[in-house]
Amino acid sequence: MKTNITMVQKITFAAMLLSMSILMTLLAKMISYGSFFFVRISLTPGIIVYASLVLGPLYGAIVGAASDLIPAITYATGTGAINPFITLVYGLLGILPWLIVKVSCHFRTALRKPYIFYVSLALILGIVAALFYATDWLDDSFGNAAVWAKPAILGVTAFLDVGLCVSLYYWNDHYQSKILDYPDVPSPNEIAFISLISEVVLMNVLKALAFWGFYNFLAYSDGYPFPLSYGFFFSMLFIVSSLEIMIMTFAVSWMLIFTKRYIHPLVEQNK
Repeated sequence: MKTNITMVQKITFAAMLLSMSILMTLLAKMISYGSFFFVRISLTPGIIVYASLVLGPLYGAIVGAASDLIPAITYATGTGAINPFITLVYGLLGILPWLIVKVSCHFRTALRKPYIFYVSLALILGIVAALFYATDWLDDSFGNAAVWAKPAILGVTAFLDVGLCVSLYYWNDHYQSKILDYPDVPSPNEIAFISLISEVVLMNVLKALAFWGFYNFLAYSDGYPFPLSYGFFFSMLFIVSSLEIMIMTFAVSWMLIFTKRYIHPLVEQNK
């Protein structure tokens, strides 16, 4: 999204977003999900994506990396509390959305069609089912609750996916009626695509790799193998991907339109 703000305004805006992101991260760390201790449901990724789209990759990367590093330092009560690989992943989260917009400028019209996104959500649901019933990676985490918890999670995920698709359809339809007012703002369907790629590639695949690699490094430096597989970390993060995509999609879309409608006019008046 095009912005006509000065460097001082960018720094101030980035600091405000960073404060919000840190607060969201700290709140997420206070919520426990029992034996699913790597699960985090937070608005933080959405704020970082928004920073990337509005302020560019440099400020997005700073907001992203600091959003992980500062809370990690605050909670650094034991060995391994600060994971530099996770910080790197969050820094990349501040770059990837901007990069997707730049790369997709030649086929932006195709991204406005939601069918690929709908198919991707169905694929995510299928992968979650496969993780539950074709692997034993999360069996210890579920314990005796596996019989009812696995189908319950699949049912909730399916419900969220349908709700996201229906809501996105009407939200995007509303956007199309206002497109002349927001010509440079990515459509909700485009934001959904950006959220999907960011969540799966960074928050699932690379974040799981960052956890697995870092804990293996700590274990081998102490002379013993780390007992948990990469699949364990990936599965634990992936099962909430649909919810995170929903949060990210609507939060970023709303914040972009709010910025265009209210913040940009104020910035122009104060120049």
